[in-house]
Amino acid sequence: MKKILLILPALVFLFSLATVPSRALAAFDAGSVFPDAVLTSKDTMNESQIQAFLVAKGSFLANYVMPANKQVPYPCDLDGDGNKESTCQSWINTIGWNNDVDVSGWSAAKVIYSAAQWYGVNPQLIITTLQKEQSSITTGTQGWAGQTDWAMGYGVPDGSGADYHYFGFAKQIDMATWQFRWVFEGSGGNVNWYPPLPYGGSMWDVGKTVSCPVGVWETWSGANVGPCINTQINSRVASALYKHNPYRANKEGLYSIYYNWFEIVDTVKNNLTLSNFYINNTNVFVGENISGQFSLTNTSDNDIVLDSVGLAARPGSVTSSTNRDFGWDTNVTIASGQTKNFYYETVIKDVGKTYVWPAFSVGGAYGGYYIGWTELNGRYPNVTIKQQIYTDPTNFIAGQTAAISAIFVNNENKDIYYSDLGIPVRFYDKWNYDAGWVGNGYIPANSEKMVVGSILFDKAGPYTSWGSINIFSTYIGVKNPAGVQYYSYNVKPMSPNFGASEFWISDTHPTVGETIKGSFKITNYLPVPVTLDAVGLVARPGNVGSALNRDFGWYANESFTPWQSKTYNFTYTVKDVGITYVWPAINYQGSYFYFWPGWTEITSSK
Repeated sequence: MKKILLILPALVFLFSLATVPSRALAAFDAGSVFPDAVLTSKDTMNESQIQAFLVAKGSFLANYVMPANKQVPYPCDLDGDGNKESTCQSWINTIGWNNDVDVSGWSAAKVIYSAAQWYGVNPQLIITTLQKEQSSITTGTQGWAGQTDWAMGYGVPDGSGADYHYFGFAKQIDMATWQFRWVFEGSGGNVNWYPPLPYGGSMWDVGKTVSCPVGVWETWSGANVGPCINTQINSRVASALYKHNPYRANKEGLYSIYYNWFEIVDTVKNNLTLSNFYINNTNVFVGENISGQFSLTNTSDNDIVLDSVGLAARPGSVTSSTNRDFGWDTNVTIASGQTKNFYYETVIKDVGKTYVWPAFSVGGAYGGYYIGWTELNGRYPNVTIKQQIYTDPTNFIAGQTAAISAIFVNNENKDIYYSDLGIPVRFYDKWNYDAGWVGNGYIPANSEKMVVGSILFDKAGPYTSWGSINIFSTYIGVKNPAGVQYYSYNVKPMSPNFGASEFWISDTHPTVGETIKGSFKITNYLPVPVTLDAVGLVARPGNVGSALNRDFGWYANESFTPWQSKTYNFTYTVKDVGITYVWPAINYQGSYFYFWPGWTEITSSK
């Protein structure tokens, strides 16, 4: 049966971080070290892949073969009589679940793979531990016997000699790998995982806080350690790793090597099977709501805890920095053998291809089932403008307020959602005179929606209008079925289109000093309200161009509604002998307009 050391193995920490490729790592967590799946993912590498890895790293282990099985003596005196007992003899290559497999002549890769399969431990973690303990993965030529004889640092406790029960490469791989899983299971409550040796617990079990002076030693420098920090154990894999070696620096080294050599998400992925990946619609338009789903099955013997699970989505490229993820679930546990279904909805925001795939994160890293992505082909929805209607008259004049409407047609078999729908109007294609908008709604499938607004044409010149739909901050100009999008028209200047009538003078032959009367009617012939600066009767003695003012009088700030008529009355005391010319006039925006040839001649005498 297996024998577990009841004292902690020593730290043999020879690797140089300079030999490890540099890559950005997630923050090291001393209480967890790795997600539990890092330990239990036994199928991350097969034997040939392990061998290829050793060759690629230039390791002497790529050519190392287990020697012939033999007994190795261990100098011990169990009963104190001064004689070495035969029980201190250990067969170096007899390993396995029942210590009955002779691995003489096996390759290092075969030993690593077999131990991983027997005990359900990730071979990548075994490889990483070999590097962490003895730098044997990046060593081309074996430098000292300990690189094989004590390859995993198992059975070399602090403060005492090496235990030759665990001598030799095969024994080291077998015992350390077994211990990893034994403590992992026991710390999680499965104390009978290895029936011959029930797990009795340790200070490193999950949930316990290991306090100083035992604690976790922060650093390592030769024979000196320090300082000690209190550490709470938060994962079963941390429990197993600290039982194997109590030093934090040792764990950080292990962590660094693993994350630089292997992808943790690949480790987890090997224990998850993807199925039922489905997007309900791949030919979508911007603003459309779609859904996606998939299932994950845990094929391992242990629960898998994921930081998050979701549907990742990127427009244009799977490496795009623009995030269009459908959604995520966090802190997801998938029990051994369990299948969990995931469902998400989103609204399409981009024209063109968007790539969607199931993904998860674990240990601060993200992994995706890229082989399973789906391409969404986004487009703008088929919406047209049926007509634009303006209030008569269509011959617009500056100052006129016109009602304006547009009918939008949804030509899709599904609803079109918008954040704005309206009629933009631009003066000289620049200044904003928008006629009206409605926000946050939808046009039902194969239906129409009218937008009604109004516009004050306060300036003469060219105006342009069109129908527009705003979908996720993108304004789309809407064309009519004939392909026409813009409607252009020219607003005429508002000249004083007024007429004078019923012009009357009470006496055209008065005497000087006599008071006479005058009146006339004035009509606004514009379809818009107008305010005149003044309305009056102009009078000039001797000549219509005379500088001498004999005006009858003025009414200031006169307002007219469209087509309104008003009558104005005046009185005047005659001051000049001879002919005086009199006519109706108005003042509009600082200019005078006269109703000629409608003047009247007054001939006065003394």
